[in-house]
Amino acid sequence: MRIEITCPNCHHCFNPNEAIDQSMRKAQVRGEGLVMLECSACFSDIAWRPNASPPETPFRCPVSHCSGWVSKLLSDEMDRSVLACGECGSEWRDPINFFIEITEIQAQYAYRTSCYRRGSSIEWSPAPFDLEVADYEQKVRDEPLDQKTTFVRG
Repeated sequence: MRIEITCPNCHHCFNPNEAIDQSMRKAQVRGEGLVMLECSACFSDIAWRPNASPPETPFRCPVSHCSGWVSKLLSDEMDRSVLACGECGSEWRDPINFFIEITEIQAQYAYRTSCYRRGSSIEWSPAPFDLEVADYEQKVRDEPLDQKTTFVRG
């Protein structure tokens, strides 16, 4: 029996192909790992981890012209986590810089506020998907391309 995945974006249920299913089972045995999937209905990126709890709502990327999802990854250097977008490739090694970019993108584009909820002080948390504006991805595509020349953003 293959593993069933529910897309956190569109709630479509699907089974990954056999090769990905095997990778997921290996991760389950180890109790660790990350498997990146693509929803067969809405083509959103899904970061799957082998745990029994429901997946956390991911952050939307705060980079202009990117509607991707940001995941927390374990960095090879000094076992620190890195926040990274699977769509544009941006990464944040310091969460404070990530939160600053969330604040800045919301100041530029009011519809981006539907993706984030204020936490304590400078921190943000992702908002539930059902609060996102209906045409969010189209609005983001209409934004100008980000002008930074490096993927490492801080």
